[in-house]
Amino acid sequence: VLFRSNPEFARLLGYTTEELLQIPFIDLIHPDDREKTVEAVSELSEGKDVVNFENRYICKNGNLLNIRWTAAPEASEGKIFAVGVDVTEERAEQYLKKKIEGLRSLYISSKQRNNQFWDNALEVILEVTESEYGFIGEIKHTEEGVPYLKTFSITDISWRSEEHTSELQSPD
Repeated sequence: VLFRSNPEFARLLGYTTEELLQIPFIDLIHPDDREKTVEAVSELSEGKDVVNFENRYICKNGNLLNIRWTAAPEASEGKIFAVGVDVTEERAEQYLKKKIEGLRSLYISSKQRNNQFWDNALEVILEVTESEYGFIGEIKHTEEGVPYLKTFSITDISWRSEEHTSELQSPD
């Protein structure tokens, strides 16, 4: 259990400081990060500093928060003093760059850009953008110069027709 917490840390996790201090520390940690967190705490208990240690916290609303910690033990009092930096956006950007680079490599190396290729690409794009619907397409023009959309991949999009009928009707 935490003895003291910065109110900002509690706010980031979605708790009041009082609520946060009642929760067992390990319950706040993502299950996949608990073992390495216990190892870091063990190092601290041995008198070693821990620098640039990252783990994920489960917010009250279920979201995850990535925190990079620097911590030092205070042996005489048996306490640990730690400061953390929220690196959630930094990790999200790294994830996005990795996915985009993967798509780019796939596009370059793919000899055939068939429906399966475009469906896979759309799936990655939807995951990265946390979107439910989307399409991959190309704007083409008829011989008369009228633009139209050629789709390579599209998700199942449905809506009530009365809401969009006017948008789908031709201007004639």
